[in-house]
Amino acid sequence: MEENYETSRPVEETASGGQEEEGRQYHSRARKRGAAPLKAAGCVFGVLFLLCAGAYVFRAQNYKRTFYPNTSVNGIDVSGLTSDEAKKRMNESVQSYTLTLKSREQDDVTITAGESGLEYVFDETFDNLIGAQNPYLFGLHLWGHEDFVITAMGKVDPEAFETLTAGIPCLQESSFRAPENARISDFIPGTGYEVVPEQEGTSLNIDRTKEVLRTAICELRPELDLNAEEGLYDAPSVRADDQVLNASCASLNQYAKTVVNYDYGGIVLDGSVIRDWLTLSETGDQVSVDESKAAEYVKNLASRYDTWNKAKPFKTSWDQDITIKNGFYGWRVNQQEEKDWLLSALSSGQTYDRTPSFTRTAAAYGDRDYGNTYVEVNLTAQHLYFYKNGKQIVSSDFVSGNVSRGTITHPGIYPVAYKQRNATLKGRGYSTKVSYWMPFHDGEGLHDAPWRGAFGGNIYKTNGSHGCVNLPPSAAKSIFENIDAGTPVIVYSLGGTSAPRETQPAVQETAAQTAAAETTAAPQETAAPAETAPQTTVQGPGAALQTSAAPETPAAPAAPAPSPVTETTAAAPAPAPAAPAPSAAPSEDIAVVQPVPSSGTPAVDAGPVSAPAAPSPDGGSGGPGAVSPVPANVPAGPGA
Repeated sequence: MEENYETSRPVEETASGGQEEEGRQYHSRARKRGAAPLKAAGCVFGVLFLLCAGAYVFRAQNYKRTFYPNTSVNGIDVSGLTSDEAKKRMNESVQSYTLTLKSREQDDVTITAGESGLEYVFDETFDNLIGAQNPYLFGLHLWGHEDFVITAMGKVDPEAFETLTAGIPCLQESSFRAPENARISDFIPGTGYEVVPEQEGTSLNIDRTKEVLRTAICELRPELDLNAEEGLYDAPSVRADDQVLNASCASLNQYAKTVVNYDYGGIVLDGSVIRDWLTLSETGDQVSVDESKAAEYVKNLASRYDTWNKAKPFKTSWDQDITIKNGFYGWRVNQQEEKDWLLSALSSGQTYDRTPSFTRTAAAYGDRDYGNTYVEVNLTAQHLYFYKNGKQIVSSDFVSGNVSRGTITHPGIYPVAYKQRNATLKGRGYSTKVSYWMPFHDGEGLHDAPWRGAFGGNIYKTNGSHGCVNLPPSAAKSIFENIDAGTPVIVYSLGGTSAPRETQPAVQETAAQTAAAETTAAPQETAAPAETAPQTTVQGPGAALQTSAAPETPAAPAAPAPSPVTETTAAAPAPAPAAPAPSAAPSEDIAVVQPVPSSGTPAVDAGPVSAPAAPSPDGGSGGPGAVSPVPANVPAGPGA
């Protein structure tokens, strides 16, 4: 080739041409000398490459049965290990495993692999992982890392696991505290009822808890919080946000907020009492009131108010304290009506100032319920007084029932049934016209007796009335003009007394009593003129009432009450010891006569009312210090 190159080009014969030719020849020789080493180096590289490739291919054959470099399973390095070697290493590493068990109200418990008998149970997973490798690509893993995560690889020894769980405190039934449902609290004074939140408790479903624990150990979980696992702990069935529970609590509070202030004796019915009357239905959505307890409360209330037909202390105008045992005057609570009202008012949640419903009323609260307006009739002395608002209006002798004939005037306290002008009294063998008729008990009454020429003394013993209190006309008129239906007539016998001395002072009223009288006295009735008043025929004691016209209820007068008057008779007895009464004479020891209640007696409105100021419970005492009556409807007593 060189020859061809040299001969094919024309040769210039010049000097410069010779030099150029010589240079070309030099470079051609140099190229021939450098080509040999390059060829040798190429041969060496090729040999090395073949050796490396062979070594790589040879090494790659190992990864057909071992893991790639930088490979781990569940965090355990298994690089270059066969399946069996990797299994062994993992079982060795699992012995350092621990699990922290958390529970309610117990300290944390640390569980080790050895305590549970933990070991791996392997299937074909490792072989499959290795088989999925391309051994000739192992070089790609020399600088990377791959971690395989497999689950449910472990198992615990059954006996070791049972021994382990038998010693865990939170799994011991003896330590369990059952959950508590949310509930309504007991009554809290000043607050009422509240919803008490549920209590979770510590009782577990043991079988399910063991299963969850076994799984956590097998999965090598570092921690297990039983409280966070759903359904392990027994749960309350009623929680604080339960709608039925909250509605029932609100309903109970509605009852508990009700307050009834009874105006006498500071009696207060409120939630502290009402709570014992309330019950919830089994479903917890209905509140009911125990009527028997409400009835018992009203019965006890009546025992505080009722004075009807009960013995009453009385201070006589002869300055002696006695007990009036008979009669049918006083307060009497209408228990059925009051109970019905209570049952209707309890669910309102309101406050009431309440006066009970009465079937009978009186002038004042307390044992001395007759107040300070009454007629005082002393059968032994045959003398009476009429006090109005604590002020003596009339003082007069009288003639009462005939002792020798047995038509006595019965002791006791009785309300004036009504007052009537121009009545005819009829009985067995008599018919008598009177101008002023004021019956108070079973045909017995106060009336004028113009046919008598004398009053007082011992007339009643042999020449007494048929049971009525016969009065001088002027005394009967004064009483009639100042008395009202319902005014109590207090009739008694008092041994050792006689007609009052002429020097006995009249009862004086205090400024306070005067004020009370002006504001609380009931409207007065005034007799109609005699010439226009209808005639009424009245049977005597024990006989029926016959009328030619309905009993008159005169209108209240415009004029004020007359000034105090002391009536005396033409034959007033001198102050001297009274003769002992015969055995047939009445006395305060006579048994109580059970009255027949009057029909048509007005009752206090049973609805919620604002009661007037309560009277003093002391009642009247027959003169100074007597209290004003309660403004109330006065019941009409039995007809004469």
